[in-house]
Amino acid sequence: MSCASSPACTQKKVVYSNHAAKALKHPANVKFVGDKMKADLHSHTHYSKDSITRPRTWARAARRAGMGAIALTDHETTRGWKPAKEECKRQGVLFIPGIELRVREDDRDVMEVLGLFLTEEPRRRGVESLDEVREQDGLVVVPHPFDRRWNRLKDQPLGRFEKLIDGVEGFNARVFKKEYDKQAVSWALKNNKFQTGSGDAHIPREVGMGYTLAPCGNDLEELRRALKKRATRGEGRKSNILLYLPAILANRGVWPWFLDL
Repeated sequence: MSCASSPACTQKKVVYSNHAAKALKHPANVKFVGDKMKADLHSHTHYSKDSITRPRTWARAARRAGMGAIALTDHETTRGWKPAKEECKRQGVLFIPGIELRVREDDRDVMEVLGLFLTEEPRRRGVESLDEVREQDGLVVVPHPFDRRWNRLKDQPLGRFEKLIDGVEGFNARVFKKEYDKQAVSWALKNNKFQTGSGDAHIPREVGMGYTLAPCGNDLEELRRALKKRATRGEGRKSNILLYLPAILANRGVWPWFLDL
């Protein structure tokens, strides 16, 4: 009798899967939790003004954190795509080209959006950028949608953008109030949008702190289909407020190089 057909082997596999799902929220070098791949769908390199992480370090951190895939979503730029993609290939991590864009209304920032699975950098900005992401067959995701530090929509957050949104972050490691994550999950379920999870990393240590669990193989098209089917969810552990310091220093032009080794 082969191991695949052995009841003992089957039982052992199930026990391990349950243990991984319940106890190992952030296992190192484990790309799958049961039958679900882990993907960090929101992260930054030093091409974002408030990040200190070089693309090489970023990709290596993704591998160490056990990510099967990772999206690079630098602020307003795609300059990091090429070096990040090359290093991801060397590290055996699937690379997702993305970007984080600001949406402005009445000359003020009201929210941020992620464009995922892009082919080129959107040329338009503001609300029009959401249309351009969709024209590329990309996905529009609203990060930290209910955290007022970034999103300043008042009355009905996300409501008037609902038709342009594909999904929202249900877990962001840098959102410290769990209430905000719960509001995001509730909104996603109510409005038939998919959920993601991310580390929103600005330093190497934050890569993979949050991640998306997707029932798919080690394949980007399968991951995209799982998202569109709303079969994903966000999980992870929260970052530490002390880890904000390097990003703050980077944003002010002080480079704490010793943290990116």
